[in-house]
Amino acid sequence: MVFFGKKKGKSTLVKLKRQWQSQLMVIPGIIFLFIFSYIPLYGIVAAFKDFEVSLGFWDSPWARNELGQIDPFKYFRRFFEDDLFWASVKNTLIINLLGLLVNFPAPIIFALLLSEIGNKKYRKIVQTVSYMPYFISWIVFGGLIIKLFDPYTGVLGQLLIGTGLVPEGYYLLAYPDHIYALTTVSSLIKNLGWGSIIYLAALTSVSDELIEAAELEGANRFQKMRYISLPTIQGTVSVYFIFAVSGLLGSNFDQMYILKNPLNQSTAEVIDTYVYQIGIADMDLAYATALGLVRSLIAFILLFVANFISKKVSGSGLY
Repeated sequence: MVFFGKKKGKSTLVKLKRQWQSQLMVIPGIIFLFIFSYIPLYGIVAAFKDFEVSLGFWDSPWARNELGQIDPFKYFRRFFEDDLFWASVKNTLIINLLGLLVNFPAPIIFALLLSEIGNKKYRKIVQTVSYMPYFISWIVFGGLIIKLFDPYTGVLGQLLIGTGLVPEGYYLLAYPDHIYALTTVSSLIKNLGWGSIIYLAALTSVSDELIEAAELEGANRFQKMRYISLPTIQGTVSVYFIFAVSGLLGSNFDQMYILKNPLNQSTAEVIDTYVYQIGIADMDLAYATALGLVRSLIAFILLFVANFISKKVSGSGLY
């Protein structure tokens, strides 16, 4: 008689022995993760101290309040009174919710439409063109946006003025009201093609027999996408939805940093750029660490909530 635990352990060892070449390929990723994700965790202690660079993480004194008493949560209470921080939270949430509403379903729809293109050569051309913006860094891509909307030398700026949509000398990036839409559209253009890759890969598992049966029943292309293709990639969509929800307090630092200026700062300032300003520019590392830690904890909670909702609604999740 073989016990379940021994049998399971033996099968795991057999798998590892058979796949040792594949397992070796994982080691560099584990080392990278350990060096850049786990070792830096000791820096969290800076959030509970009056951190001084010259003293380091361990020799810096514990945070103290105005009365000179040790108060490890001094910097965590500070952000409740920080109006600029809450303004950055509002901007981050609005930008990410718009992204969840527009940029999350867009690659799914794009992948479904691409899969319906019968001409393979034309499909590859469309895919290549849609992928190209992703390989341009946000510094370059953001610089292109700034130049294009310049009211005097930019093509789009001149077009808006020439069509009478905006007055002469109107600079779109100088007005806070346009930032939310501009960041959403620019993210969509840059990431649409690349974001559709995983869905296109998942669509390759669609059964040809199901497609043929649906065609015999008289289903049109949209019906095939709705009742066959979309349910096939439901698990992939659920996983990416969980990641999108857990990242609601995160943002694309490069994008916001390059598009932000003193005129549009009221809507372009997000948590990432604010923490950068506090921690690097102002050298208030203790407060910046506290803000980053709180954001990470909220993202961790959102991950569990999104996974729970996904499992209840679609029956699939991360775990």
